[in-house]
Amino acid sequence: MGFKFKILAGLLTLATSGGALGSGAIAQTVTSTRSADDIQTLQQAFEDAYYGASGTFFGNRGIVNSFTWFLGPFPENNIITDARQVHRLYVDASNQQNLDGPIIRTADLNNPFDTSLLLLPPSQPLRPLPAGPQFPPFSQGVPGDPQPAPRPAGPVRGLW
Repeated sequence: MGFKFKILAGLLTLATSGGALGSGAIAQTVTSTRSADDIQTLQQAFEDAYYGASGTFFGNRGIVNSFTWFLGPFPENNIITDARQVHRLYVDASNQQNLDGPIIRTADLNNPFDTSLLLLPPSQPLRPLPAGPQFPPFSQGVPGDPQPAPRPAGPVRGLW
């Protein structure tokens, strides 16, 4: 027991002294390698989330996707995954827009309507319509029009 403890203590001492005597880290300046083209816009992020797991219609056509349709992942699960990603991105983008900085309030635009319908006095009821037809009755035919062709007595050929 004492022998194992000495070996364990020696290994622990060796490990700690090796870390202490190792070369120290030298601080370096960080250079950004991202250009303006690498920054993803919000629209691109939504499109990536929307087509992430399920892909586009034309991208899903092929032999590989034919086998995965039988074996999995199933298209319905891919669509559900995409919907979750879109929802998470929407919540994150909304939080960033709403909680980032003070609320900006602007004045309303000039409006020619300076009142509301609720504030107007009650309208007068319309006068009642006179009884009876207001338009002449519709006639079935106009004089001078040709009469329609008589209908055949039996079924029409080709439709039965």
